[in-house]
Amino acid sequence: MSLCAQLRVFIRFFDKERYNVYVVEMKGTDWQVFLHDGTTTRMTVHDFSFKEDGKKRTFDYVYITIHGTPGEETASCRASWRSCTSL
Repeated sequence: MSLCAQLRVFIRFFDKERYNVYVVEMKGTDWQVFLHDGTTTRMTVHDFSFKEDGKKRTFDYVYITIHGTPGEETASCRASWRSCTSL
C-alpha cells in the first residue's frame, strides 16, 4: 500500500465535524501542507503555520508519523514542536 493510500485510510478516522485534518510533507527544509482543494502550500517552520484562503492557520494537535531523520530523533522533533506557541 502506498504512503498516500495509507494516509487516506488513517485520515478517515478523524471526525471531520471537529477537526480540519492536514498532511504535512517534510523534505529537508521544504515543508508542504496538502490543502483540501488538492493544492499544496509552504509551511513556515518558525511558527508551524501556513496560509489557506489568505488566512494564517496553525495546528492545535499534531500526530507525527515520520520515518528516518528527524522522526527517529524524537528529542529534536519534540523540541521544535514545543517551541510553537500555538500548541
